[in-house]
Amino acid sequence: KENRNSSARRRERRYRKEQLLYMGDDFLDLPVLRFAGFSATVPEAPQIIREHVDYITDRPGGFGAVREVLEMLFKIRGLWPKLEKRFLNKI
Repeated sequence: KENRNSSARRRERRYRKEQLLYMGDDFLDLPVLRFAGFSATVPEAPQIIREHVDYITDRPGGFGAVREVLEMLFKIRGLWPKLEKRFLNKI
């Protein structure tokens, strides 16, 4: 019953495509990559995947690709200086 409730809650949440960032590197990811407002993949993804994304990372999967995309997003949104300051103050 708990699984049904959380599944129902997830279905109730409706997101606009502009609100979604999705990273994927395989055929199963393609429908969501094409739907998301911003999509990214890694350089070693199949050509068809690379053709349908907004951004291809410089870093390969497992070597900082997700961090690369998140850092870019934080910088674009003007949040990077706050994050740097927050973590530098803890050193």
